[in-house]
Amino acid sequence: MKTAALGRFDGSSDIDDQEMLFARGWTDGLPVVFPTAAKVAAMVAASGCNATDRIGPIPPRWRQATIEKIAINAVLAGCRPEYFPVVLAAIDALLDNDCQLYGIQTATNTTAPLLIVNGPIAKEIDINARGNVFGQGARANATIGRAVQLVFRNIGGDIAGETDMATHGHAGKFTACIAEAEDDSPWTPFHVDAGFAADDSTVTVIGASAPHNVFTYGCETGQDILDHFIGATLGLGHNNIIFPTGPLFIVSPEHAATMARDGIGKKEIQNAVFERARIPLARFAKA
Repeated sequence: MKTAALGRFDGSSDIDDQEMLFARGWTDGLPVVFPTAAKVAAMVAASGCNATDRIGPIPPRWRQATIEKIAINAVLAGCRPEYFPVVLAAIDALLDNDCQLYGIQTATNTTAPLLIVNGPIAKEIDINARGNVFGQGARANATIGRAVQLVFRNIGGDIAGETDMATHGHAGKFTACIAEAEDDSPWTPFHVDAGFAADDSTVTVIGASAPHNVFTYGCETGQDILDHFIGATLGLGHNNIIFPTGPLFIVSPEHAATMARDGIGKKEIQNAVFERARIPLARFAKA
């Protein structure tokens, strides 16, 4: 029998270390930050918890997660330590039974967790809430959502083609984290509607499918915009046909301002969707 030396992977040779991480399946397909002891310790310290404190088990394989293991994945994702409390809050929320995380992870549709951050923390750590909010370029958005997904992969065992059976998937399986543009909104913030104080920092988690753009070219009134919102919900092929949670509208500040100007608020939108976004059974194929 012959034993070969494994070598020491400590971040000193980035190319070799990256290849080792890829070979072990610890990435999401993109390069990661090497989790040195110092970086992980700084992440743990930002949590205010002990490294050995348990959070999990994490589905779909129900492996136990500690603060330290989650911190390792936050470092891998490129998070700054000040982002870590948001990562932990998101995971805590996702593990609530009402969230049905296992179903989100293992479904054949495109669903992935969407994180919505509200309150002072969003500004403090510079989470993008404005243009290109679902797109690239904002470190906090990209790495917080990515850290959560790496926790699912590396601790929970959530692997595409093995436990994640999505037919197509979407980019939210890399990362999906946004903040609400509270200062630009004519309406009460999302977390206030849920019963929190305006100065509370919160993370809301939602199982969200791939986004569908609502094209409102030519709309001049709030009612025009609302009509387009209703029309976008009436396609036969979207997930809301069979799931009871309903659509989530992410409304730009410009559209919100136009609707508010014309006396349309959140409640009016909700009531209109409930009353008008109905599809006759005759349009469906017979079972």
